Amino acid sequence: MLSIPIIVLASGLSTLDLALASDEAKRDPVFNARLLNARGAMLIRLDRYTDAEQAYDRVIAALGKG
Repeated sequence: MLSIPIIVLASGLSTLDLALASDEAKRDPVFNARLLNARGAMLIRLDRYTDAEQAYDRVIAALGKG
């Protein structure tokens, strides 16, 4: 399995958080959901399962399925 350094994942989370705060993400629910999905995947790699679950719950809500 590919080992990704924690610092890279943390940097990725910061980048995703900036993207999630953008006007584009706020306007486009599909783009927002894709960003949240990526965030959830990174959180799983960091063993932050509760946070990942919350990210995935937000994906469902962003798409209006929840």
